[in-house]
Amino acid sequence: MSQALARRLGALEDKIAPKAPPYLKHLMQSPPFAEMLASHGVTVEAFQRNGLGALPRDLLRALVDRLKVATITVG
Repeated sequence: MSQALARRLGALEDKIAPKAPPYLKHLMQSPPFAEMLASHGVTVEAFQRNGLGALPRDLLRALVDRLKVATITVG
C-alpha cells in the first residue's frame, strides 16, 4: 500500500513541480548556492518554483551588470 501511495505522490509531484534542467538541479543542491540565496532572503524552494523571479531586484541588477561585463570582455 505504501509503495502505491509513494508512486502516486511521485507522479503528482512530477506534474506539479516545474521541470528543471540537470545543471539547475545540481546548482540548487549546492550548499554555497543555498547560502547565497538565503543571504538574500530566498529559499531554494522559492527559487525552484519561481526561477529568477524569486530573486530580489538588487541581486538581479548585480547579475545583469556582471553578465554585461563578462559579455564585453569576451565579445
